[in-house]
Amino acid sequence: RVENTSWLFRIPFTHVFQRAVSTACLGALDGAIESFTARGTSHVGKHGNKMAEDVNSQTAVTEATIALDQLKLVLFRNYARIVDAAKTGIQLSLEERLLQRAQAAHVPKLAGYHANELLRACAGSGTYKTNMIERVFRDIHQGRAHIANNTDAYVRAYGSHVLGIANQEPFV
Repeated sequence: RVENTSWLFRIPFTHVFQRAVSTACLGALDGAIESFTARGTSHVGKHGNKMAEDVNSQTAVTEATIALDQLKLVLFRNYARIVDAAKTGIQLSLEERLLQRAQAAHVPKLAGYHANELLRACAGSGTYKTNMIERVFRDIHQGRAHIANNTDAYVRAYGSHVLGIANQEPFV
């Protein structure tokens, strides 16, 4: 039997799986921001108001952009730690694995919130099937429903651990 001993094959499956859906939500939110920005520069609502001049639109796109940047920074930092651990042969502590798990599961929740705010800022015509943000909204919320993104369960698992309760989460 031939075995690949590269560091890449030392990354535990759960460290990759827990990010499989949540990371896609980053791309979806990025696409929603891009679509919203393109729409906002030219869209005029039914009452003659320019979307770009609407304070709700300005706030929604800014907050979504900030959140996307923060989420990327955390997930990329966390994955760099996983790669470093695989390359050096160390195992991350249970506390760090649980926190990373909660952070990965938190991505779809926050991405869903910001997709919702972008959709809301599109006003009534935002729900039309021709608006890409409407599709992204549904996709992110579908990703949020995936078992790997059960934010409440993984946030509680971390909180329980740091408060002295024995870990019950087998997939960290």
